[in-house]
Amino acid sequence: MTEQTTAIATVSTMLSAEAGTTFCSIQPNGDRETAKRVYNAMNDPEFRIADFINKTIEVENVLLEIRDILNEESGEISRVPRVVLIDAEGKAYQATSVGMFNVVKNAFAVFGPAPWTPALKMHIKQKAVKNGSMLTATIE
Repeated sequence: MTEQTTAIATVSTMLSAEAGTTFCSIQPNGDRETAKRVYNAMNDPEFRIADFINKTIEVENVLLEIRDILNEESGEISRVPRVVLIDAEGKAYQATSVGMFNVVKNAFAVFGPAPWTPALKMHIKQKAVKNGSMLTATIE
């Protein structure tokens, strides 16, 4: 299996993975500056994707993480994807969103796995769904 095929397969199956499963398209390979970039994207993204509705983010890399969250009303735990989009300057944009996870999964399937050079211009949108709204994106 090639590295590209492995990355696409990993992203495609992440929603069924255990909490804590993480995928990042940036591989530090011992480089401290690159490792800091990944750490900061993982630990302290600067922006929320929801603040960029009707705007474009030029995405070069992604970080995906599976998390368990507690629904305080029902007491149930749900497994959800956390998506961090990373632009060419290393700025990170995050959302806990199945819609944005599907955007990334579909981008991997169509454009190949990140890193994307040139960056994919993702126009962020919000769509009404049965129980509220969902983040999504189109490629410009």
